[in-house]
Amino acid sequence: MGFSEQDAIKTIENLLNFNDYYKIIQVLKTINLNIFSNEKIKNKFKGILINMYNIDDINYLKQLLKEFIEAYYNNTKRINDWFCSRQFRDHFTKLGAIDKSKVIEQINKIIHDQAGKTSIPLGEFIETPHSIHYPVRIIWYRIKEGIFIVDVYNKGGMKNFYRKIDERLINRNSYTNFVPLQEFINV
Repeated sequence: MGFSEQDAIKTIENLLNFNDYYKIIQVLKTINLNIFSNEKIKNKFKGILINMYNIDDINYLKQLLKEFIEAYYNNTKRINDWFCSRQFRDHFTKLGAIDKSKVIEQINKIIHDQAGKTSIPLGEFIETPHSIHYPVRIIWYRIKEGIFIVDVYNKGGMKNFYRKIDERLINRNSYTNFVPLQEFINV
């Protein structure tokens, strides 16, 4: 049986209605863990597959499946609500490989709420924390529709951005053509 990621999730959700332990195991065996694009989700499902024969309690197995589904939806919801501007895409493509990896690292920190405490508010925007290890800065903002990454700068480019913020030459409307982040880079 060939599953897409969404098919597998729907199938696992349906398994929660089954009361036949062996039927659940039979169906789980047909799902290839490599269809899950997110590494955390893939590892969580792998843990279920490895341990499903050691679990004699159907309720415990169902609980693991519920936790898996919850983790899947929590993770995908977060990433699906992320967008990036044309300006970010243009500047990102001009970065070197090391800077690109640092940008992706910082975006992952924002996604997992690890950057919020040390991020710097700049008017309508937020600037990611910076240090020697992070020579590039990501400019972003959060509203109820999602999180919008508007630009990325190196240390020198930030001076010009700060000046534009101080002189009120730039605001959220200055950034255009937002697309879902996952369409541009894989985080």
